[in-house]
Amino acid sequence: MENIFNRNFFRAESLEPIVVNNVCLGVAFQILFPDSRGTHLSCIEDFRLFWDDAPVDAYRIRFCLNNKEFLVPALSLLADEYWSLREYAGIKVYLEDLLPGTHKISIEYKYRVPFTGGLGACVRETVRGAYSFTIDPELLASLSFSGQISRR
Repeated sequence: MENIFNRNFFRAESLEPIVVNNVCLGVAFQILFPDSRGTHLSCIEDFRLFWDDAPVDAYRIRFCLNNKEFLVPALSLLADEYWSLREYAGIKVYLEDLLPGTHKISIEYKYRVPFTGGLGACVRETVRGAYSFTIDPELLASLSFSGQISRR
């Protein structure tokens, strides 16, 4: 089921490179939980991210919330961490090759709606979102990205 809140899923102005020792290791951005209430991170199932339509290994993705970073495969264990409706979660994607040009990030995950399993099976929703952006070759060469990545 496609959620009507997906149009506000990505926070475009949050996109920035991850730079360590003058080497660009990937990109970071923020997303909202696109539903009418928040959820526990343990309710998130099957979190997948695609870079230019190619799947990204789950161990190259960090889910950041409440000033903490989590590996995507560990989300199912995090019943104490709550993602509020109005709170942006940070996503860090560590990539082998970050090339100039237009790119697309797509995210898809399923989540169990909390407190719906009283009569058996829980209600599950699927969230899908995609965002395209352009990385300028000069910016990539100089690694001075701050606020200079053009967005569509």
